[in-house]
Amino acid sequence: MYELNRILLRNFGPRDARYEDVPLDFSGAGAEVETASLIPDAGHVIQRPAPASLVMLQNGGGKGVLLTGITCTTIPFRHSDLETLRNFVVSMAQPSHVILEWADARTGRLLVTAQVLALDHDGKLHRCFYSFHPSAALDADRLPFHRDGHWVPFENYCTELRDWEKRVEALELRIIEGQDKWEKHQRGLGLQPDLFDVQRRMNAKESDAAAAFTTNTADAFVEWLLRKATDDDQYTKLGTAFQSYSAAHDERALWERERQFAAEMLQACEDVAVLHQALEEHAGAADAAGKDLARLAAALRKRHTLLTATAADDGSTVKSTHRTFEGVKRARELTQSRLQHVQAHSHALELEEITRQQGTAREDGQEAEDKIAAWQTVPIALRHTHALDSHNRAQQALVEAEYNAAPYVQALDAAAAALRAGYTRAENDVRDTIRTREDATAETQRLIERWRTRSDTLLTAAGAAQEEARTLQEVTHAFAERLSAARDNELVAPQ
Repeated sequence: MYELNRILLRNFGPRDARYEDVPLDFSGAGAEVETASLIPDAGHVIQRPAPASLVMLQNGGGKGVLLTGITCTTIPFRHSDLETLRNFVVSMAQPSHVILEWADARTGRLLVTAQVLALDHDGKLHRCFYSFHPSAALDADRLPFHRDGHWVPFENYCTELRDWEKRVEALELRIIEGQDKWEKHQRGLGLQPDLFDVQRRMNAKESDAAAAFTTNTADAFVEWLLRKATDDDQYTKLGTAFQSYSAAHDERALWERERQFAAEMLQACEDVAVLHQALEEHAGAADAAGKDLARLAAALRKRHTLLTATAADDGSTVKSTHRTFEGVKRARELTQSRLQHVQAHSHALELEEITRQQGTAREDGQEAEDKIAAWQTVPIALRHTHALDSHNRAQQALVEAEYNAAPYVQALDAAAAALRAGYTRAENDVRDTIRTREDATAETQRLIERWRTRSDTLLTAAGAAQEEARTLQEVTHAFAERLSAARDNELVAPQ
C-alpha cells in the first residue's frame, strides 16, 4: 500500500493562483515502516508520511487547483474538465509539472508518478505521464525542470526522460502516452486510481471537480460500485474466452471422430506407402542383378577365349626368348672379360703418367720457392740500409745540436732559478691579498643583505604603486569611454 509522501507543483494553476514552485511535504510524521533499515538507503524512507494533513487557505488561494493537480494525475482518463487544465498551463516553452511522491507503508520504498503538461499555439493540450523509483541517480528534487535559469521546453524535457530511461535501468523509469494506459500502469504499480475517483465524486462540489455524485436507486449504486471494484477489460476478455471455449466444447465430439478417422487413415496410408516403396526397391534390385549377371557372363566368355589364345602365343615366345637370353648371356661374359683387361692396362698407363707429372711439378715448385725467398729479402735489405743511413745522419745532427744549445741551456737554468724565486714571492703576496679580499668580501656580503632587504621593501612599494597606477588607468580609460559616449550622444560640448 502506497501513501502520499510529497506533492511538488511547478508552474501549474490559473494566473491568479498559480503554483510556481510549491512543495507540500507530508513525510516523516507517521509511524516507522514495518521493514525499516538501520542504514539510510537512497530511495527509501524509514517513517511513513502523516496519516492526515490540513491545508488552510482563503477562498481563491488554490485548494481547488491542488485537488485538480492530484486528480488529473491519478485519474486523467476520468478527469473530463480539459478546459480547466488549459487555463492551468502556460506554453510549450514553459511546461507545467505535477509530481506525486509515494512511500510504501511496508518497505519505505519511494515511488514517483508525475505528468508534464503544455499548451501549443493552436490551443492543443499536450501531456506526458511517467513514473520511476527514486535512487542516488535521480529523485523528484533533481528532475530537469530548469537549465541555466530557464524552463526546459516540453519536448526537451521528454527527450531527457527517455535518455534516463535508456541509461539507468535501476530507476525503472516508464514513460506512458495516453490517459487510459496511464491508469492501467498505476494499477500495475500498486496504486488505486479508482479510490481517487470515488473521492473526487464525493467532493464533487469542491471547485467543480466533476459531476454530482448522486444515485436514485440502490441498484444504480450497486452497479456503480461494481464498475469501480472490477476491471471491465479483464471480464470482457474472460467472457470472450469462455464463449470460445463453450463453442469449442460443443464441437469436441465431432473433432474427436474426425481426429480418429484422420489418424487411422494416416496410419493405413503410411503402411501402404512403406510396402509400395519396399516392392519398388526389390524390383529395381532384381532387374539390376539380372543385367549385371548377363554382363558378367559375356565378359567371362570373352576373357576365356582371349586367355586361351594368349597362352598359346606366350609358350612359343618364351622358348625363343630363352634361346636369345642364353646367347646374350655368353656374349656379355666375353665382353666383360675383355673390358676388365683394357681397364687394367689403361690404369697402369695413367699411373705412370701421374708419377712423372708429380716429379716435374715438385722440381718446378722448389725453384719457384727459391725465387720467392730471394725476392722477399730484397726489400728487407733496402730498408736496413736506409735505416742505417738515417741513424748516422741523426746522430751527427744531435751532436751538433747539443754543442749549439749548451749556452742556451745554461741561460735556461738561470732563468728557471729566478722564476722559482719569483713564484715564491708572488705566492706570498697573493696569500696576503686573498686574506685582505676575504675580509672585504664578508663586509660586502653584509652590505648586500642590507641592500637586498631594502630592495624587497622598495619592490613591494613599487608593486603597490603599479597596481594603483593600473587602477587609475582603468578608471581614466572608463571615464574617457563615458566621456566619448557622452560626446557622441551630445550630452556635453566638445570643449
